[in-house]
Amino acid sequence: MLFVRNELRWDGKACTVTDVCHCAAGMAMDFLEVDGEEVHDTNEGVGSRGTTVWRPPMHGSYKVFLAYDWVGVGILVRDHNGNVAAALGFVLQRFNERLLSYSCAALSALEFPYVIGFHNIELEYPSKELIGLILQGSPSMSHAGVLVDDICGWSSMFYQLRFSFINNDCNKASNALATKIAFSNLD
Repeated sequence: MLFVRNELRWDGKACTVTDVCHCAAGMAMDFLEVDGEEVHDTNEGVGSRGTTVWRPPMHGSYKVFLAYDWVGVGILVRDHNGNVAAALGFVLQRFNERLLSYSCAALSALEFPYVIGFHNIELEYPSKELIGLILQGSPSMSHAGVLVDDICGWSSMFYQLRFSFINNDCNKASNALATKIAFSNLD
């Protein structure tokens, strides 16, 4: 939806880019408020906790949602109530290999909550391949092995660090942030 930001009409009415962003954020909040009716595919055994419904983290923990779109990265940190505790959007260098891009974005997604003081997190990420490599541990012999090793090295910096898969459809707020950042870079 955000990619048609030069359009003057959305859902049959005149709107601005700000209106579209507010609507996208509203859809994300609607998703969170459904509480169990909206489901997503959880990594099918690879690092998942076995649930098919988005659940907020335990009290004192934070969920970090990461979305990568073209060159834009969106990171949201949510608390146990589902409220956004922090958000970050930035442009990332684009690599020919998607796994390298995902790995660089994941490193940033670990650094961001750590720097602002959140040390008990679960990183929800839309790349099953990367999560599988992370769960295999270090050393990684993949072509993104050095980055995967760096991601694994971050685990000692947190009190608790978990990784799980989340479908991009269930990550709408982070996705909207990543898309907005990617296309604002084109101006």
